[in-house]
Amino acid sequence: MRETYRLLDHTADAGADISSPTREGLVRASVLALADILGLGASSEDKTETGALLLRGRGDGEPEQLVDLLNEWLSLTLKRGVWPVVHGVSWDSTGIEAAVTIHEPDGTRTPVAEVKAVTYHTAAVTPPGRAGGPWTARWIVDL
Repeated sequence: MRETYRLLDHTADAGADISSPTREGLVRASVLALADILGLGASSEDKTETGALLLRGRGDGEPEQLVDLLNEWLSLTLKRGVWPVVHGVSWDSTGIEAAVTIHEPDGTRTPVAEVKAVTYHTAAVTPPGRAGGPWTARWIVDL
C-alpha cells in the first residue's frame, strides 16, 4: 500500500483525507495534497533544485504537529515562491522533522487557489486499528 489522499470540497475551505501505511507517509501525501489544492500539481520534475533545509512541526499532539509543518511548507511556497520537496521524515513525540530540497519553479505554474493557512479545525491523525490498516489524517485549509 502507498500513500494516498482525497480532496474535500467546501465553499470557503478545502481539505484532504490522507492515508498511508506509515505515520511519516502522512507528511509526504499531505504536502502533495496541499500542492494540488494550490493548483501546482504534484511533480517537481519541471523545477530546478537550489538548496535544502529542515522543516519542523511542533505542537501538543500529532494533529497540531502536522498542521504546524504544513503551514511551514505553505509559507515557503507562497512567501518565497519556491517548491519544498519532502525527501525524509522523522516523527516522534516532540514533533516532525522533514528534510526538503528547495526547487525553483520554471514559471509555468503559479498558485491558482489563495490559501491563507492550514487550520486546526477538524485536524486529526489516527493510527491503524487493532486489525491493522493505514494511518489516516484529515486537515482543512482556509481559502
